[in-house]
Amino acid sequence: MRIIFTSIFGAGHFNPLVPYALEMQRRGHEVCVAAPLELADKIKSLGLIHVPVGRPTEEEKKVFFAKTDHLPPTERTPYLIGGLFVGLLPSAAYPDLKTFADDFQPDLIVREAGEYSGALAAEVLGIPHARVSVSNGHSMKMAFIPFDALRQENGLLPDNGASLRYARAFSAFPASMEPADADGADLPQYRVASSVAPTSAVTPDWVSKEGYPGVYITFGTVMGSSDEAKAIFRAVLDAVATMDVNVLMTTGPSMDVDALGQIPKNVILKDYVPQNDVFPHVSAVICHGGSGSVLGALAAGLPLLVTPIGADQPDNARAVEMTGAGLAVDTPDAGTIAAALKSILEEPAYSNAAADMATEIAAHNSIEAAVTEMLSVVGHN
Repeated sequence: MRIIFTSIFGAGHFNPLVPYALEMQRRGHEVCVAAPLELADKIKSLGLIHVPVGRPTEEEKKVFFAKTDHLPPTERTPYLIGGLFVGLLPSAAYPDLKTFADDFQPDLIVREAGEYSGALAAEVLGIPHARVSVSNGHSMKMAFIPFDALRQENGLLPDNGASLRYARAFSAFPASMEPADADGADLPQYRVASSVAPTSAVTPDWVSKEGYPGVYITFGTVMGSSDEAKAIFRAVLDAVATMDVNVLMTTGPSMDVDALGQIPKNVILKDYVPQNDVFPHVSAVICHGGSGSVLGALAAGLPLLVTPIGADQPDNARAVEMTGAGLAVDTPDAGTIAAALKSILEEPAYSNAAADMATEIAAHNSIEAAVTEMLSVVGHN
């Protein structure tokens, strides 16, 4: 079989596709990944074929995001989904994707849930597509109207989201963290276990020898150096400086570490460490609520302190609190963060709930079974 995977920029969107792509390639299928140039090195490092697709210009993105500053929070998500995820991004990517697909003649397109040019290309080519969820509470229903407009622009009739609703969907999120109609799909999501296997058996040099509980702080790889990002980093640093904890904080490649000010003596900074290598050595995780960080921590049975900023993060924060596996701090300051972290570390209920979540996630289907299910939509395995 020939399979195209499609993703927008950002590790949080691409990484959930990786196990499926590698397993399909292992089975001998011809696999390639259509994605912007930002992901080229990552895709090639995995031994996968990269198909570059277009992306919005810097001016287009600047104009688009300038409008978000004036929108109330309740309007930002619909604006992002309709204007960016189902607007600028697929409009820029689709011409290159369609040109490649006309020549490649895929049997199946597998897209991550924030990428819509793959769904459009599958409809135009008359082939099935499958969807891999990258967020909790992501309302696909918000995409129905703008996706109909995208369909009409490319010669298809509107279908009120039917082509999106009936695609086979795969998710690493446990059902207990999602509303029953979280994404507006007509088919239930196929639940897939998250891997917690470390990439190395060697004990890292940053692991504490003093016996204090270890805390991992991560705000993803693309949070950047905005004033908001720096303020949150600083608040968390000031919080842990007052506590008997040893901390690993990963900043991502774009953070100006010098701009953070003085780093507490109990904090070690790294730009990046594979999170599965961190989890065996810590007792709790502080993060912004990105799906990869939340799912990884819960799969490892670790309680969370979540300081959400936007996108799916507030939904994830609420879901973590709902399960009892952690706390959300919506307006982070050092005192509030320190108090919340103290509770998470000292009250067994949080660790117990996180362990329950790990058990639920581990009971999901294997990636091998998921790929067999995914390929069954075109009669292959």
